[in-house]
Amino acid sequence: MSVASYLLATVSSPDNLLPAIESINKLDTLLGWDAVDGHFDFVIKLSSASADALKSGGSISELNNMNVCDIINDNEKSLADDSELCRSYLFIETNQSNNAEVLNTIGQLESILFCSTTKGECDIVAVITGETFSDIERTIERIIRPLDGLLRIKTNRIIDLGKL
Repeated sequence: MSVASYLLATVSSPDNLLPAIESINKLDTLLGWDAVDGHFDFVIKLSSASADALKSGGSISELNNMNVCDIINDNEKSLADDSELCRSYLFIETNQSNNAEVLNTIGQLESILFCSTTKGECDIVAVITGETFSDIERTIERIIRPLDGLLRIKTNRIIDLGKL
């Protein structure tokens, strides 16, 4: 049973960015969201089972290409860490027989803010930090990507809209 869900979505057009943010902020089941640069435009955290309902109901017309990751084990901590650090979401697919080992190894890295077990679009969602995005990429390539059982990593940089 999921404790919450991540809804991964893109904006239907650049003109819909601000209306999408307004619609996201009005969601009753909203637990938090981030704008990201990568495979998606938004990572939206919603209370349990609400992501599927939102996806099927299409209640935010400004969003499309919505994918759901149900959170099985939520280890998310507050992302209010050092605001000077760069942060990225990692969406990780694993060989199921190695999932616990990959989760444990990644979760112990100093640069990982949190690492949660999910089902759906990916097996693990984590947030990694670094002085620069290049530092984050080096950590991924040198430490995370070589892990046994790791099949695929999608990286999405978190955009701090307060700094724009």
